[in-house]
Amino acid sequence: MPIDLYAAPGVYDLLFDDRTDDVRFYAGLARGHSRALEYGAGTGRITLPLARTGCSVLAVEREPAMLDGLRERLTHEPDSLRRRVATVLADATTLALDARFERIFFPFNGLAHLHTAEQQEAFFSRVRTHLRPGGLFAFDLWIPEPRLLQGDVLETGRFLDPSTREPVTLREEFSYDALSQVLTTRLTLTPVLEPEAAQRWTISQRQFFPEETRALLVAHGFDLRWRTTRWKLPTDLSQRHLDVEAPDERGAMIAYVCALR
Repeated sequence: MPIDLYAAPGVYDLLFDDRTDDVRFYAGLARGHSRALEYGAGTGRITLPLARTGCSVLAVEREPAMLDGLRERLTHEPDSLRRRVATVLADATTLALDARFERIFFPFNGLAHLHTAEQQEAFFSRVRTHLRPGGLFAFDLWIPEPRLLQGDVLETGRFLDPSTREPVTLREEFSYDALSQVLTTRLTLTPVLEPEAAQRWTISQRQFFPEETRALLVAHGFDLRWRTTRWKLPTDLSQRHLDVEAPDERGAMIAYVCALR
């Protein structure tokens, strides 16, 4: 029986730890600011670079195993960095803090885990409450890929699992519910030398189309200042446009930078 991918932080890190463009993007937005709130902090792939800019980070994560992974990473960091990171096990749609932040981030497709309109409304309400006037809210989302929505199957060649140093393959099977706009991915990691020991996980993510996302932001009281598929930092937030490049082999993401209206 497949388990939720977020119950397996080691596998999550294996799949995604090599991503760096978004790390530079969020660290650039945090640099020079004193406090940031990060929703969906996961195992800290972005949290720690945020803290390395000198910004204090409140890392919010609703999955205990993922938060344990972040806390484990922190044990390998110097005291000066650990003091700049606080962790909270909580749901982004209900967390109420007596604090406001200059920067609020929801990186790596985090919004896609809010499947319903009610969850999205609750989340944006929390962001409005916690964002300091003049602050910025930034997040990113995959651009939906038609071939995945049609039920594609992707398989990798052999690669080494860094935790076991054994060759493995990864199979991804996609199924899409058009009414809920939720894409479910079933992942199978198979040891080449021991295929009967294959492990299976699932992840379900709401798909947001770019113009739908823009309308959602307007409806919830946000002014979109910048959108980019190039992970390019905005130089002038008064210019509202989309900085575009062609999707790469891993698909394309749009990063959004917003302010309160």
